[in-house]
Amino acid sequence: MMLHSLITTVLVFTGLFATSAALAETLQCDQKQTFCLTSNRRLVVGDAVGIFNADKELVATGEVVSMRAAKRKIEINKRLGAIRKGDKVRRLETDVSADPTQAFPVYKEPARIVGGAAAGLTRINLAENTSAYSAGGFGQYRWRKNIQLVARAHFFTASGIAVDTSNGDEEEAFSAQGLTLLPGLAYEIFAKRTWSLRGEAGIGASFVSLNTSGNASPKSLEKVNSGVGLGARLGTSVLYNRLGDWHPEMAFEFMKIHDSRATTVAFGIMREIR
Repeated sequence: MMLHSLITTVLVFTGLFATSAALAETLQCDQKQTFCLTSNRRLVVGDAVGIFNADKELVATGEVVSMRAAKRKIEINKRLGAIRKGDKVRRLETDVSADPTQAFPVYKEPARIVGGAAAGLTRINLAENTSAYSAGGFGQYRWRKNIQLVARAHFFTASGIAVDTSNGDEEEAFSAQGLTLLPGLAYEIFAKRTWSLRGEAGIGASFVSLNTSGNASPKSLEKVNSGVGLGARLGTSVLYNRLGDWHPEMAFEFMKIHDSRATTVAFGIMREIR
């Protein structure tokens, strides 16, 4: 008897699980996203509906225009962004259906073009006591959903005292300025959250001007030459995304300038250009 009850219970729960899976809401749209089909059985013809993404932002609004078996056909009357397969359809109450954008968070399509600038403190291995500062700007174009094409200009200025060990530990004051031009790629995750992470890599050319106070040639200064050489950058940053089109950032940069290495902590701002 107990075994029979246990088997019956298992079968009931299995049936409920299978039914729930079969009734799981699906959403399919035509290529132009003017019509969508949903399996939401709670909807009837004439219902005003909203389509929401995973962040519960309103992506589109529409109206149920026909029913066939378990499928409901929705005519999209306003689309605020791309409708995706995992988005959910919800019926809108009468008091919000006239203008649901006032009642729900609204999805905002990311701008294709973004510009930004940053400045920070740099440590560069030209000498033991080197102070360096950097600044730069960039523009980016959204190539794929989370991938951007980047063009960056990076400027640094450094000064310090190098020791020429081959000439009786003679000290040599120096200064260096450089401009690095870097095409590259960036990738951002959690872009719709309050905080997001962005990584960037680029390789290009560094133009450096090196000046010394005398004729000595400390070996450490051989890592850069006045002229053009290889430049490369690997950076990661944390962005704050709750100021509209403005995005403050804190960045950590690792750079190769000719044969020298530099690390930078920088603070900057990015702006979406619409």
